[in-house]
Amino acid sequence: MTGMHIATDTRGGWHIVSVQGRVDSLTAGELTDALLVAVKSNAKVAVDCSALEYISSMGIAALMEGARA
Repeated sequence: MTGMHIATDTRGGWHIVSVQGRVDSLTAGELTDALLVAVKSNAKVAVDCSALEYISSMGIAALMEGARA
């Protein structure tokens, strides 16, 4: 897989943001945006990174920004 795919779901009161593929400098902004929308709209948010093939430092920064929000 090239690129990144984000899917969302709600399970047991949690909003799950699932990230698949590669999170790098080209896709990190999209992940940041998805996480910020999720935390604004939901009390409990979890990120599923189990299908990530690669994550760069920009991807880690996106996760940290979502966690701070």
